Amino acid sequence: MFAASLVPKLKSLIPGSFVGIWCKSYASGIAPLIPGLGACHAADPFWDRSPGRGQGPLAPFLRSWLEVRRAKYDAALLASQSSKTAAAVALAGVPRRIGFHRPGTARWLTDALPAADPGKPVLTQLSRLLEPLGLQNVHLACSLNREPLAQERLRLRPFFARRTTALHPFAGAAERCVALAEWIRLSNMLEDRGVATLWFGTATELNRVRSAPNPRPSWNYADDLTANSLFVAAAALSLCDVFVGHDSGPLHLANALGIPCLGVYAPGEPERTPPQAIGPARIIAKSDAKDVRAEDMLAEWELVPASSAPLGP
Repeated sequence: MFAASLVPKLKSLIPGSFVGIWCKSYASGIAPLIPGLGACHAADPFWDRSPGRGQGPLAPFLRSWLEVRRAKYDAALLASQSSKTAAAVALAGVPRRIGFHRPGTARWLTDALPAADPGKPVLTQLSRLLEPLGLQNVHLACSLNREPLAQERLRLRPFFARRTTALHPFAGAAERCVALAEWIRLSNMLEDRGVATLWFGTATELNRVRSAPNPRPSWNYADDLTANSLFVAAAALSLCDVFVGHDSGPLHLANALGIPCLGVYAPGEPERTPPQAIGPARIIAKSDAKDVRAEDMLAEWELVPASSAPLGP
């Protein structure tokens, strides 16, 4: 999500440029929404895991690597600081490789920038990747194009007859998650106010919600609507009035679609990865997930300026 912000900026600052992105397979679902994107090369690296998946098989990765090699890109901006990623880009024959200095990574770069500062927002750091191209002091913001979602939004709209808040009570590390019982209490509070709930997460995660005591029949679950498609998930999120969730990809996806967001950082990285997109946002930042209760989230939810109507087609 953060790297996608570089694409429209490059297109606007370098007229006539062709910009592609090389990403993990699960993330390719948002490629049609990235303004100005010319190509998406997608595969799960064989050395890394993707959310809800294991390590990628070698053959699909090699096919995507060949795509990149045949495209003959002039330069690569490496949002990832992985040495294996940098090596793959170098071996794909990209002549100029701009990235952040890190032991094991710098040897594969032609332009090694000082290490990224984890205490500063991600987009502030990613904008530095443009400096070797002569593009100074560039402001980045995540923004996705809703127009490709029009057909899916039309199909899904009957599920959003009421005001709807998306809840994403999950994150990559369990210790960063507020107790599911608190999220269920929050959902019940919202439902008592006439606000519907869309539970967002993987099928495995959402089964935990389904198996909770006394689930409400009015709850919607993202996996019932999206068939595990990130593209369709984006359409569903774009129909919500508010998104509330932990510091993870869905928060930034919703924010880039213009949905007002409440980010829950418990602890997370509120200095590095706050919402940095076009939608209004608030955050709750605590050092321990046990310190966040449903009442805290509801109080902040009430301050989020909910969408008065779904934007775009």
